[in-house]
Amino acid sequence: METHAHHLHEAPGHGWKHYLFEFFMLFLAVTAGYFVENQREHYIEHQQERIFMASMIQDVIKDTFMLTRTEKNARQAVANIDTIVDVLQNLKLDDSSLVALYRANLGALSFFGPSFTDRTSSQLKNSGAMRLIRNRKVTDSILNYWSQADLAIEQYERIEVYKEKARDQSYSIIVQKYYATGETGTVRVNNPHPKLMTENIVQLTEWANRLSHIRAMTRLYIPSISTQKKKAASLIEIIKKEYHLK
Repeated sequence: METHAHHLHEAPGHGWKHYLFEFFMLFLAVTAGYFVENQREHYIEHQQERIFMASMIQDVIKDTFMLTRTEKNARQAVANIDTIVDVLQNLKLDDSSLVALYRANLGALSFFGPSFTDRTSSQLKNSGAMRLIRNRKVTDSILNYWSQADLAIEQYERIEVYKEKARDQSYSIIVQKYYATGETGTVRVNNPHPKLMTENIVQLTEWANRLSHIRAMTRLYIPSISTQKKKAASLIEIIKKEYHLK
């Protein structure tokens, strides 16, 4: 009886080799599925990475145009301040000098701050997508570009504080009635014999001093914009090269 029971327990097809084989096949199927899924995720992430980089190039190209315009406006502001300071410090209060001062005043304290396109950068920073950028050279270049951009923004914000004070002071010196706005919205000096609200030397000198400070800060700011343009060109070149983008 015991012998028969033993033979029944060892029925063909149900030995340990059979179960080991089934386990191996199951393990192989799970591993293959995991590998395929992992490869699929890598492929999707790589495609997303390329999309981000193509988008980054477009944004930096826009930044380049903006930076060129910003640098031009900043240089023009310095030239306008030069004119005003020259008139005020040398007390050139004749008609032609005052007309030049009024014209220069239109652009001396105008806005020339950077306005970066953050469509792609905000996604990379806020959604954790920066981890998709696996190329270290590209990552370093992007971070370097952002760092320089932050510096340029901080510099202009400091300038804007002093510009606001200079604008406030100009309200007690400049007479707005000597300006006229044309149909196209262009502002011009409408009187060949403009006057200042005051000829007090202390007031005029103080305004000239404020403008001189703004001019000095702007002259330091302009190289930051120029450097940012170079970094923009470098970033575009690196991304195109590393991702084989046109």
